[in-house]
Amino acid sequence: MGDAITYYGADHSPDVLWRSATWGISEAVLPFLRVVMDGPAAWTDDQTIAGAIEIRDGVVVNPKILAFQHRAATWPHAIAG
Repeated sequence: MGDAITYYGADHSPDVLWRSATWGISEAVLPFLRVVMDGPAAWTDDQTIAGAIEIRDGVVVNPKILAFQHRAATWPHAIAG
C-alpha cells in the first residue's frame, strides 16, 4: 500500500495518424519555406521567422533561454554567478 505509482502519458498521435500529421505540419511550414530559403536577410524581415530564431551566428538571441540557463546576456554567454 505504501508504494507510489507514477503514470506518464505520451501523445503518439502523429505515429498513429501520420498522414494527417504530415499534412498539417506541411500546411503550417510551407508558407515560410521561401523566406527560410532566402537566407538571413529575409529572416529578419519576416516577423514569424525572426521570432522563431533562438540562436543566430552562435549567439543566443532569446533572453529567456539565457535566464533559464543562468548565463550572461552577452556572448560568449558565460555562466553567471
